[in-house]
Amino acid sequence: MSATWDEGSLGLTSVVEALVDKVNCNAESLIVDLGSGSGQLSIPLAKRSKTVYAVDISPPMLDQLVAKAKKEGVENIKPVAGSIEEMKFDKSSIDFVVTNYALHHLLDLDKQLIAKQIFEWLKPGGTLIIGDMMFGRGSDQRDREIIKGKLLALVKRGPGGWFRIIKNVFRYSLRFSERPVPIETWLNNLKNAGFENIDYQKIVAEAVIMTASKPKQ
Repeated sequence: MSATWDEGSLGLTSVVEALVDKVNCNAESLIVDLGSGSGQLSIPLAKRSKTVYAVDISPPMLDQLVAKAKKEGVENIKPVAGSIEEMKFDKSSIDFVVTNYALHHLLDLDKQLIAKQIFEWLKPGGTLIIGDMMFGRGSDQRDREIIKGKLLALVKRGPGGWFRIIKNVFRYSLRFSERPVPIETWLNNLKNAGFENIDYQKIVAEAVIMTASKPKQ
């Protein structure tokens, strides 16, 4: 799971907890965790499901996940090394797809494409749950408040925070690695992919959880 824009969002822990609570899985559920990192979602969800496919582009991160899972006695996580954009699962084979603070790194076109891919992976009635930063580039009041809050928090950190401002403003302004989009863009992406029952919850600052389901028929 990737870090936030300032690598210290107050919402990250809250999003993880809320996202896990929203996954209404059971002992037969098959789950894909996109951008699994070291397993903040994969491990607790594996304890309640049949199998979790933990997808991450970093093999060392997956090694950490496997070690943590083994320590907790969790044996039903299958690590899958690779990029989200190139990931493939069988059509209509997955009950839940979850992802936290990973999809904002994708190019905007790839965000649209992954929504369509996930729709194909899910079984009829399956659920997608996204936890991520969702905001634009200052065009509305919410965007401006989020950006202002992030900058003020970094300023208070002193020289280290000032350096991070320079780095992240560069990355954000040029959309290099950090490419968040507004809530409305994700709503459209999911609607266009065929999802229904699309809903979202603002957690704190830029953090949002969005849920959507594949029609049962």
